[in-house]
Amino acid sequence: MATLTVDVSEDRIVALVEQLSPSAKQAILRRLITDVDEWDAMTDIGEARVREVCRLRGIDWDSLSETERTALIDQLLHEA
Repeated sequence: MATLTVDVSEDRIVALVEQLSPSAKQAILRRLITDVDEWDAMTDIGEARVREVCRLRGIDWDSLSETERTALIDQLLHEA
């Protein structure tokens, strides 16, 4: 079987990755992150913390859209 090499710019690759589904992006991250178990643990802790902050503020994290979640995280980061 012959090997084909395609020259693609890094910008184009990034643009293509941005079009992928969230699960495909996650699969790419898992391959790129060498300590994926540590990363998973950190994200689990982060999610638990943000859910607790929401609970204390009377906010239902699960009912928020991605846009609302992003805005909330931005607001929390700028409160400190």
